[in-house]
Amino acid sequence: MVAGQGVKLPSDIASITHLRLADNWKRTAEQLVKHFSEKLLQDQPLKQESTLIAVDPEVSQRQISEPLPAAWRERTLYFGSEGAKAWLHAVNEDGYIPKNHHHKIERALIACLDRLDIRSFVSFGPGDGETDKRLVARLKSRDPWLQYIPVDISDGLLQRAIKVVGEEVNVPIGILGDFEDRTAFIGRQLRRHTVSSRLFSLLGNTLGNLDAGEHNFVENTRNLMGQEDFLLIEVSIIGPNWSKAKDQRLRHESYNEGYRRFICHGIARRTGESVESIFKDFEKRVSFEVELPAMDAQGVENCIAIHTKAALDNHVVGTIRRYGWNALKTWFENTMRFKIITAKAIFRPGRIIGNGIILARTS
Repeated sequence: MVAGQGVKLPSDIASITHLRLADNWKRTAEQLVKHFSEKLLQDQPLKQESTLIAVDPEVSQRQISEPLPAAWRERTLYFGSEGAKAWLHAVNEDGYIPKNHHHKIERALIACLDRLDIRSFVSFGPGDGETDKRLVARLKSRDPWLQYIPVDISDGLLQRAIKVVGEEVNVPIGILGDFEDRTAFIGRQLRRHTVSSRLFSLLGNTLGNLDAGEHNFVENTRNLMGQEDFLLIEVSIIGPNWSKAKDQRLRHESYNEGYRRFICHGIARRTGESVESIFKDFEKRVSFEVELPAMDAQGVENCIAIHTKAALDNHVVGTIRRYGWNALKTWFENTMRFKIITAKAIFRPGRIIGNGIILARTS
């Protein structure tokens, strides 16, 4: 309460916190700001006991209906709680990605955020949530009111991200939805629960795994964004020394046990077999094929696609697209009409493959 110097306060409110209005208005304003900064922005542990989850009924129905849509390949791998378990098993094993390279990627992602003032962080496909947790820690240092909204087709991975990142920032809502085909539902939730400026992210080369392709996702996300919003993308890129013979994802021995079971899980969901029976015969049941140039890259030149297939019927289980770095940046700016703020390439030893990070906003 702010009261004039000569105003007599009633006894029932005289004991609450109040400030006498001085002749110096600026000094009074400074005192008000100082008071509320101390009271509201003090670093206290979050005590969020529950998080609202907005469930797209179209997606939830898929969990009890068979078969899953024929157009789903990667989505079949991740969908539902079983997909979450299989994925977390794969990424938490040694050999999925070299730890030192992963740390370089995270440091580069954090560096992209240094000058951003973000109020809402919308994460498409947050994975295990660990990278997002480190990103929100940086963003929170600039805006303590930061909120985090994960979006995933897997209820297990969505709940994992809420738990992990919720230890760091407020999570007002999680969205169980399909960010490839059902962005209208997602957009309605974001309009209700987010404020600008917003950061939209798609990390871990998820762009290169999408069933519906790059153009579909980037265009839909662009339609969700305002002038104050940003898009953060991390993808797999082709190094100057890349060749079919050198790409590890074309060799069975490069897949750890968890990743093998993840792939087998995708095949089993379609065939009805047990994961174990496919896993025991992995070399014969799973094959790899490289497509150069990638026919489904939707206008991105110099892109290759590595298809993981069920060897018995040649059905595509999943796809990894690796991008030509300069071609991808050109596509973002010229075709998708984004203005790139930051772009950084990080190559693994041997410069066979690497990761590219793009921070952009609508132009």
